[in-house]
Amino acid sequence: MNKNSEFKNYIINDVLGHLDDIGIRSMFGGYGIYWHNIFVAIIAENELYTKVDKELAKKYKASGYYTFTYQQKDKLAELNYINVPQEILENPIAIRQRLEESYSIAIITIKKPKSGVASRKRRQE
Repeated sequence: MNKNSEFKNYIINDVLGHLDDIGIRSMFGGYGIYWHNIFVAIIAENELYTKVDKELAKKYKASGYYTFTYQQKDKLAELNYINVPQEILENPIAIRQRLEESYSIAIITIKKPKSGVASRKRRQE
């Protein structure tokens, strides 16, 4: 991933500047975006990607959007984050809606116990 502080500043100040409680952390050559302390988006390779679930990814892919991918050893890994096109970046209402979707998905993901953890807990009881 390529870290571009100019693009990061554009996203934080111009695109998301109207939202409260936005945070950013450096990660894996890019940046993680937090809204109300919940991880909702990634900045990588001069793109903003927001968190999606399978249903939302399918909807956005049908509109021509694409998921965040990276090279992992000998294969391409795909994460549950999908790009935000320029017309959304320039629309404060639309970008807020994207972050609200991502926030809701992230909250659900946080509350779901991981299957391995749940089964280990049952075995220990």
